[in-house]
Amino acid sequence: MILVVNCFKEEAFAVDFDRVVAGRLEGSAQPCRFLRAAELERLGDPSPYSHLLISGSVASATEDQPWDLPLAGLVRAFMDAGKPVLGICYGHQFLAKVLAGPGHVRKAPKPEFGFLTLRLAPNPLFRGLPETLAMTSHFDEACDLPPEFKVLAASADCAVHAFQYRDLPVWGVQFHPEYGAEEGDRIWKEVFCCTPGMIPPAPEEPARMEQNRLIFRNFADCGN
Repeated sequence: MILVVNCFKEEAFAVDFDRVVAGRLEGSAQPCRFLRAAELERLGDPSPYSHLLISGSVASATEDQPWDLPLAGLVRAFMDAGKPVLGICYGHQFLAKVLAGPGHVRKAPKPEFGFLTLRLAPNPLFRGLPETLAMTSHFDEACDLPPEFKVLAASADCAVHAFQYRDLPVWGVQFHPEYGAEEGDRIWKEVFCCTPGMIPPAPEEPARMEQNRLIFRNFADCGN
C-alpha cells in the first residue's frame, strides 16, 4: 500500500491533491492511504506500507513546520527498509533538506509558474517518458546538492527539477506531474486571485500532460 502524506495546509488544495493523485495511481497494483502531514501521529507502525509519496505545499521548506520531525523520521524508516520514496515540489525540497541538510534548500532566485517541457534523464522513474510537459509552481528550490544526488532534470531557471538519491529508490521532482492544465489554472487563480497578471497562460498541447501518469505507475511498480 502506498502512503501519501499530504502537506497542504489549505483544505481546497489538500482535497485537490488527493483527488488527482488517486486518479494518477488508478489502475496500479497498489492501493493508497492518504494522510495529512499534521496528523502523522495517527499513523502508528509504518511497516505495512510499501511506498511513501510526499506532496507539495504552499508551506515553505526553508522554514520549520510542525510535521518536520515525524516526517523526517518516516523518510528515514522507508529508506532504511529499502522502500521507494517520492517527493513532489515541497516534498522534493523536504527530501533535499533531510538528506543533504537545510543549507541545500533556498528561496528560488527566479520562482517558476507555468508549463514547461523538461528533458528527463534515463531513469526507472521516467521509464517510457524521455521528456515531460508539466506544471511548475514554486517559490523555493533544492540547490547545490552533493554528489550522492543524481540530477535528472533541469530548466533555465531551476538547476534541480528532479533527482535520485544514490542508487536508492528515492526521488524528488520539483515539477508537478500530478496536475493537468485545468487543475493548474484553477490553483493559480486561487493563489493569485489578487494579482491576476501572475496567472500563466495555458499550454498549447494540454493533452501531452496525460503522459505524466507514467511517473506514478513507474513509482508504484518500483519494488514489486
